Amino acid sequence: MVDQADTSLETTEHDITILHIGPTYLSSSNVSSKRRPEFRNAFRKAIDKALDRNVDAVVQTGKLWATRRPSSEDIKTLRSKLEELQKSGIQFIHAGSERDMDMDMDIPDKLERDGLIKRPLNNPAIVGSTAIMTVPPGDSIQIFDNLKVLNDVDADNRVVAGPFSVRPPVTTRPDFNIDEVREATDVEIDTLLLDTTPAQTSEEYTPSNGPDVYVAGPTEAMWRKSKELNYPCTVGLISGSDRRELEIDRDPFAIYYMHCPADVSLGEIKEQINTDDEVRFIRLLGEYNSESVAEERLYQWLESKTEIYKIKDDRDPVSDVDPEDQTNELTVSVKHRYPENEESTQQNLNSNDMSDIDSVEIYVCGQGEGENQSTCQECFTRELFGYPENSDDRDTQPGDILVLYDYGNKNISGTDDKFIYGPFYAESEVEEEIVPEAWDGEFPNQVQVSWDQLYRLSADEAPVRPWGNSVLEEEDAQDLIDTLTERGTKVQVTQNGNVESIEEVDDDEEDRDEEDNNENEPNSPDEKDEPEGIRDIVELREIADPLPHKEVIRQDPNPGAAMIRPAVKGGEPRPEIYDKALVHLVAGKNVIFYGPPGSGKTRIAERLSEALCSDLHVETANAEWTNQDVVGGYRPENNGFTPTPGILTKAAASCVDSLTSTDPPHPQWLLIDELNRANLDEAFGEVFTLLDLSHRENSELEYADGEKQAVPLAFRILGTMNSEDQSQLFALGYAFRRRFAFVEVPPVYQRPESNQPEADIDNVNLDPDYEKSTYIVERAAINDFDHSSPFDADSSLAIPYLEDVFEVDKNVSEVTDKEFQQARQNISPVGSDLSFDRAIHGFVQKLDKENVAAIGQGIVIDAYKYIIVYHMLFPDDADWSTVDQAVVAYILPQIEPYMSELRRSGTVAAESEAEDQFKRVIEYAEKVGFVNTKKKLEQALNTHEIIG
Repeated sequence: MVDQADTSLETTEHDITILHIGPTYLSSSNVSSKRRPEFRNAFRKAIDKALDRNVDAVVQTGKLWATRRPSSEDIKTLRSKLEELQKSGIQFIHAGSERDMDMDMDIPDKLERDGLIKRPLNNPAIVGSTAIMTVPPGDSIQIFDNLKVLNDVDADNRVVAGPFSVRPPVTTRPDFNIDEVREATDVEIDTLLLDTTPAQTSEEYTPSNGPDVYVAGPTEAMWRKSKELNYPCTVGLISGSDRRELEIDRDPFAIYYMHCPADVSLGEIKEQINTDDEVRFIRLLGEYNSESVAEERLYQWLESKTEIYKIKDDRDPVSDVDPEDQTNELTVSVKHRYPENEESTQQNLNSNDMSDIDSVEIYVCGQGEGENQSTCQECFTRELFGYPENSDDRDTQPGDILVLYDYGNKNISGTDDKFIYGPFYAESEVEEEIVPEAWDGEFPNQVQVSWDQLYRLSADEAPVRPWGNSVLEEEDAQDLIDTLTERGTKVQVTQNGNVESIEEVDDDEEDRDEEDNNENEPNSPDEKDEPEGIRDIVELREIADPLPHKEVIRQDPNPGAAMIRPAVKGGEPRPEIYDKALVHLVAGKNVIFYGPPGSGKTRIAERLSEALCSDLHVETANAEWTNQDVVGGYRPENNGFTPTPGILTKAAASCVDSLTSTDPPHPQWLLIDELNRANLDEAFGEVFTLLDLSHRENSELEYADGEKQAVPLAFRILGTMNSEDQSQLFALGYAFRRRFAFVEVPPVYQRPESNQPEADIDNVNLDPDYEKSTYIVERAAINDFDHSSPFDADSSLAIPYLEDVFEVDKNVSEVTDKEFQQARQNISPVGSDLSFDRAIHGFVQKLDKENVAAIGQGIVIDAYKYIIVYHMLFPDDADWSTVDQAVVAYILPQIEPYMSELRRSGTVAAESEAEDQFKRVIEYAEKVGFVNTKKKLEQALNTHEIIG
């Protein structure tokens, strides 16, 4: 119910109290990035109104999001406040716009699954004795059908909420109104909660004998083209038939209207801005000369000065500007200042008062990949912060509080060398090249800084994540500064770069020294205390040559992470896909990325190749491909025929050239897009054998009666396969599946399982034949890396310099033997001593006994090799899930033929044990802790597809 102290709303025993919120425009795309935190703050304050008054429900109408891909900070803010509502027992009901329903990501769905929001489109949400339904934007027929549910609900009040305009049209027909909805559905609606947008009028709509209609505007001020800015913004507190507007507090700001004559200069415009105003909107009016006022420079300056700006080339004069002056001089009208006649307050950040912080800006430094010098050193030595030219612009102003996030050495993963330093004070605005030679010109946008007492805090101890943010607001900013100054280590900046402990001073001696100093030196109110603490940081050293990439990989505790770092640099939510693909390739396999359209298969293949190869040859498969297209043959030319290599032969030749011409040697690979569109058996023919490394030693590609091309051991084929239309395309034959590893690319990011798999058994009972084969398969897997090549710079590991990284002396098997033994010792499921080799053999034996598939030794060898290489490249991450991955990638694709048997068992009247046999295999997968294998098999039981 309403706060008891609030007597402005009268309630009855049947009434509930609703807080009605309009559009929140989180991640608003039509404002500057510096303005977007205001929308988050407005949402926070709106929810705080609900919590303060202990309402029964919050109903939000219109755009919750203003973009299909909101920032992580917006998602964090939303989830945090929704969790507060959930803990207080307050429902959040969302009546979204078309944008909300068309999100690229499944954020609304996940929030609903977690119980944080409700979207009662088909069944009403019951709050007390009130039924609340939301209606989707657009189709009126769906609205009619959905609202009929309200007839079956026993409720005293019926509330309908939707993202409609004030009138409301419900559909695009202008004569369509809520009376027609009620008539079509025969539903009595007591209250209608609506959304309004900037393009719509404020005219109220009252249907005949109809419901109470309430409209909520945006929670944060938006620019209005045709009307005054709606300030202050409000939310509605509704109880029964009463409504009260609650203001959302705002910091003071001003709106400027400027008339710009054609010859106005940028300097003249800048002089008109009152530095005491927090200018949020600036509107330029009149026929200003875009050549004179360089629009790009003007935008840059405005963005650095204002939180949000709108520039309109509007020919209409400002109402209070004398028309005679419009062509003669620049005229400024401060059209609005909110609150009225109240000057904007500024933080005095140089006062050393850290008890009331509004914001903290985060700058970043560290040692990048392949670099021997940390950029942090120049920050301290030059008293200068900077950032690259192509980064988002910053609004740093003199006096702002800054911190420096040192992300450590990216050449070495897994180290605890990430720190936060601060607080610093900005001594200038952001300017270009204050010190041109700083950071070799890589960070041209620079700001001068100063400091008094500095603190250093491990990034792990920070209350908020310092990375991924450029500005922290309000509570986050205060929490960071408080933690930094309370828990951080005091440090001093020295000129020698050494870390020196402060000498312990005897307390009595310190007191005597202090007395002597007080006697001899007058007190100076302006004198600053000398900084205390460990003497750390940094003199500017000469920049050393970058470490060779090979050495960077050698020094990394997870060499594979260093190898793929260039591929995932810049942000990649699915790095584990790159990990798996890299392991398959180094283990000697070609790789197929499969998934639905638009999941990023080709992009992942290209980015991975850019990190590992000198170049990538790309082809798109089609149904017309023949062996001549792939391998080569005679082609007509002039009056005769010319031997012409096919795409595979050309790619193999290019790989040879790359291996012999790059230092260190890098291969060149072949990418075949939409691989399953071709008839692969016909197109590749007998050259399938050359996809295996073991056949490349003594065989070559042959075409056109004697033309030959050797295939290097380092050569690999990457393929992409659309799993959605697989049934309409050519099926993958066994020979082809046998020579490729399959890596799934899901349509959206799926967080990997964080829990370690558990097994119900410690050992597997193997039949004598399987027991005998375990040692044979082990030795074959270890030795299968040893192959000879006619090319000196070639390697079965796909990336030749890996032999230097792993210190291969003569044979790769010397390394793989050791890795196998260590992997068998280190990798086991939680709570069990089960070894990976016996688990795999036990699973293969189960498939055989249930007549699901007979898995050959070559497949098991491939699975072993995957585990060996994963332990080589990612030793810190190798666990039982690695074994599970090997089974999914190599063994499961071989049971694809059994899917037809499953389909028959569900459609043919004849008795079939196929489904029961398959279920027993699933049970066994769970027994040995193969979590993903079990999940894949369960999906196949329903879809009758393993790869799909």
